[in-house]
Amino acid sequence: MPNASTKRRLTKVAKGAKPAAPRAPAQDSVVHTSLYVNASAFDALREIAFNQRRRIHDVVMDGVDLVLVKHGYQPTERRKRGPKSAS
Repeated sequence: MPNASTKRRLTKVAKGAKPAAPRAPAQDSVVHTSLYVNASAFDALREIAFNQRRRIHDVVMDGVDLVLVKHGYQPTERRKRGPKSAS
């Protein structure tokens, strides 16, 4: 029985089927975190992202970079991505 503190999701594999290979992380040092903001801040972030045709995540990461630089750290190295193309 898995430990309750483990965050892995267990999936059943059909009998005789090969389990899928584990996915490699997009980047070695990417860590997932959650951000809680009040509704008015979220609405402002959503509006900024919409007006710039970007994702809220990208706008938040701009803020993370500003804080890192302010405190003498290097900004994050993010892959610059344009808006999704309409296909």
